[in-house]
Amino acid sequence: MNFLRQDVNFVQSSIYQEKTRYYPHLSFTGNRTGPDDLLRYYSGVIFSEKTMAYAGVDYTKNTITGWNLQTGAVGYINPDRDYYSQIWARLGKKININANSHINLSGGVTYALDQPQEIDDIYSQSQASEIFLRSHLKWGIFSVGAVYYFGDILPNSYDDRLAIDFSIRPINNLEFSAYFAPIDKTSSRSL
Repeated sequence: MNFLRQDVNFVQSSIYQEKTRYYPHLSFTGNRTGPDDLLRYYSGVIFSEKTMAYAGVDYTKNTITGWNLQTGAVGYINPDRDYYSQIWARLGKKININANSHINLSGGVTYALDQPQEIDDIYSQSQASEIFLRSHLKWGIFSVGAVYYFGDILPNSYDDRLAIDFSIRPINNLEFSAYFAPIDKTSSRSL
């Protein structure tokens, strides 16, 4: 019952105010869809206080042997905390064991190129880049998975974190799951 213990005279308060404004957004998007791949392209302009223009492309490929590739890039003029330039790539492989069981192995990288670290004149570091490895085993109604984020490799990257999860699905509409993070150096630590 350690989580109920606290200092008697400890007072802490934080007040955050956020204004939301809606701006017109003009975009041009399209795709080329094949039997086992998808190419999407997009560009546009967000007419905010600082007009933001962007262009991007992403590609997804699935093979009958269980491989999955996703890659893409988007670039912004006048980026902000929510809309910023980035490139990413993910590679995964599904290995079937039998009709009800399989293993998924994947890894990926996201590199945030120009996400600002300030909100007005307040410095607020954010983690937007990541390098990770993931594995997931589904065996009948049981599954177990693990994901590891490698910290301090890319600028503004997530810190080192290992999360392990378990789940059981006794019927289609009911699932029980749990996770724990034996390694977690993030600021919002979750055991």
